[in-house]
Amino acid sequence: MKSCRLLLDDGLRGAAACMCVEMGCDVSVVDSAPKWPRQQKRVTQIDMPTLFYRALKEFAALRGASIEAVLRAWIDEHALPTVSPEGERIHERCRLMREWQGLGFTGKEPEVKYFARKLAGS
Repeated sequence: MKSCRLLLDDGLRGAAACMCVEMGCDVSVVDSAPKWPRQQKRVTQIDMPTLFYRALKEFAALRGASIEAVLRAWIDEHALPTVSPEGERIHERCRLMREWQGLGFTGKEPEVKYFARKLAGS
């Protein structure tokens, strides 16, 4: 398991939980009190299988971003009231990652770069 920590508004924690359920990952609040009390932001940790972490890291590198930035963008899409075309692509990417995990891939295989390119193409 690998973890990513994000500073999220209280309102986005629900979207993060929905996205994590869709991917099959765990999400938890790290700090019990808001990090920034006036803005109600908390550090949120997303625990994911090594395969997901490595594939997302490669995907983020293809986009010229960090894995945290990609996860934050996906969470923002999940928080929207309607599903946008980008939101549909994110749902498809989550489905693909769960499918790969179901096939027994662990993230230690050299095919992770292929998975990242597949995510970028979907």
